[in-house]
Amino acid sequence: MEILYDYKKLNKLLTSLSAIINSNICIYDENFNGTNVANLEDVFCSRYIKNGKICGGSDAKALLHSTLSKKPFYYECPFGFIEILIYYELDKQTVFYVCVGPFRNPEKREAQLKKIKASCKINNESFEDALRDYDKVAIFSEKMYNNVLNIIDSFVLLSKHEKYIHIKNNFLVDQLDPYLLENIEKKINIDDVAKHFYFSTKQLEYSGIIIFSQKFKRYVAKKIHHKI
Repeated sequence: MEILYDYKKLNKLLTSLSAIINSNICIYDENFNGTNVANLEDVFCSRYIKNGKICGGSDAKALLHSTLSKKPFYYECPFGFIEILIYYELDKQTVFYVCVGPFRNPEKREAQLKKIKASCKINNESFEDALRDYDKVAIFSEKMYNNVLNIIDSFVLLSKHEKYIHIKNNFLVDQLDPYLLENIEKKINIDDVAKHFYFSTKQLEYSGIIIFSQKFKRYVAKKIHHKI
């Protein structure tokens, strides 16, 4: 089933959480694809490393491991940075993942900087700038890891409770239908409904067409008929 994300509210929350954790946060869908739910892109990796093929491979392996274990864990990317990956379920068939990182390990500083220096040379970036920005990356520790898990768990719990993250079908059955039946006599239109649920009119039209193979107005008319 498709997951719906309230991008505006989620991204606002993630921006605040990212400032607390001092690291990037993003959500992957059940197909291991990145979503638009994320705070600002990780500037360090996007500027100095720029190797999506290598890093993407390690991320895919981590996502597969997370799917099989269904437990949070952390792993090292090919450049030595640590990423945290957390598995969540909306139901038994619908899952998503929250990734937090990068973090650095001071014990592996020398080996990391050697790889980063080589990457800077390939990408024509200043190693001096990279060294300065490297020291700004948050340091990993077991205590920090447990704190991150608690913060992200609270974020997901809130997001699920407030329907910032929810299954597409459940929105129509659990929220839209009761709202329509309760407000039919007020002669509401699609703009009223969109405003109430913080969606665009196009999003609601799209939901009506894809799930019920009918226009939104026709769907509302059907609900009125059944109520009568």
